[in-house]
Amino acid sequence: MTGGRGAVQTLTASGFEQTALAPGALVRFSPGTIHGWSARAI
Repeated sequence: MTGGRGAVQTLTASGFEQTALAPGALVRFSPGTIHGWSARAI
């Protein structure tokens, strides 16, 4: 992520997780993970 703020939501067999996003954030998830994201401009 290069600017703004947001979050990525993931869903796996282990359950739901939400990870905050900010400039420089890197989020990794395994194949088969259902994911979505939301962003807010600063």
